[in-house]
Amino acid sequence: MAFQVDTQAQQGAIKAALEGMGYTDTSDVKDRGYFDSIYVRTPGGALFEATVSHEDGFLCDEPADRLGQEVMVSPQFQESRAALVAQLGVLRD
Repeated sequence: MAFQVDTQAQQGAIKAALEGMGYTDTSDVKDRGYFDSIYVRTPGGALFEATVSHEDGFLCDEPADRLGQEVMVSPQFQESRAALVAQLGVLRD
């Protein structure tokens, strides 16, 4: 489950609160290109994510009038782009 938070300060407060409650499986901030994320896994195995969008959000790599028309792949996965795209199903109008 992923949740959007407004600021990095709010994200840091969430991380501190989780750790204060004893959730030791809480990640450092991860830069995911469009947003920064922290993750926490509960003892039961559920994974939660708190994200803070970068200022440009999804507009960092494509213009607003083209959003969603191409499959965008994060830079760290560009080498695997063809294999990743091949696993996607066909979208129909």
